[in-house]
Amino acid sequence: MRQRLGLRASVPLLLSLALGTGAASAETAPDEFVYDVVLTAPNAPVRLSRFVFALANGDLLPDNVVRIENLHTDGYLGQPVKTTGSTAGDPVFAAGITIWDGSNFVSRWIQQEAAIAERLSFRLRTTKLYPHDDPKHPADQFSFAVLESNSDAGYLTSDDPTTANALFTLDLRPGSKPTLYRPGPGRAPDAWTITVTPVPEPGTAAGVAAVAAVLWMRRRQ
Repeated sequence: MRQRLGLRASVPLLLSLALGTGAASAETAPDEFVYDVVLTAPNAPVRLSRFVFALANGDLLPDNVVRIENLHTDGYLGQPVKTTGSTAGDPVFAAGITIWDGSNFVSRWIQQEAAIAERLSFRLRTTKLYPHDDPKHPADQFSFAVLESNSDAGYLTSDDPTTANALFTLDLRPGSKPTLYRPGPGRAPDAWTITVTPVPEPGTAAGVAAVAAVLWMRRRQ
């Protein structure tokens, strides 16, 4: 009985610690959102392409920043080519690539002469500042595409309705979720797949760990 009472007393303590950790993290963490992106393309054509990371300035204000970290492919990363707008960094360094909206309508970072054998991955960090109350007003938008090496045609074509062949887009407004596209017309449904998975904030991870500990202690009883 004493052991059960100890467990009951420890449950609120663990939960309060988890909630407290989450609250402290929310107060100190930067206003950023993190995603792990994985592209699988087992049937990709055998030729070079371009990896295109773009930030469109929909709200016409210099307010949002995105960062691409840990860019990896089982093919070739190619060479970085700054084409338009505000960009900095290098994919081979820990800080990765930074793109901000600045005064340009679109800022792009391009990896030229790149290739995918079957897989590409990166971590995406982004702010989601949105100064307008009307959700119909255009938000800043991040997009990722794999285009032909010497043209804007899609190396991996998608059903992106803008015909830009984005593999996914993300509106930079609170509460928004990534929009994932599928292989375009004439391509097999499994020509490529992409996942964009949110990475839990440290406070959320701590809360999950505390609840898991509680469940484990209950099973032992």
